[in-house]
Amino acid sequence: MASMAIKPKRILDSAVELGKAAAKAGVDRVRGDKDEPKAKPKPKTSGAPASVGAAKPGAPAGPKSATAKKRKPAKAKKPAKAKAKAKPAKT
Repeated sequence: MASMAIKPKRILDSAVELGKAAAKAGVDRVRGDKDEPKAKPKPKTSGAPASVGAAKPGAPAGPKSATAKKRKPAKAKKPAKAKAKAKPAKT
């Protein structure tokens, strides 16, 4: 592939063209010659809760995969059993 060399004159010409276009758009907007640019359409939202699998109001919630399961409270530990004591040696 042959690539074109970047020349300073081309860079300046491009910058001047962009500047002219921006100035013209600003002047037209101030004068009111053209309508306001159309706003971007809002992104589509997801469907209604029932259509995406959410529980209906008042119904118990479904399983939640992103939440940690609650642990059961720890049982109280029983005291250690007493060990048999060593009997004194008979002499």
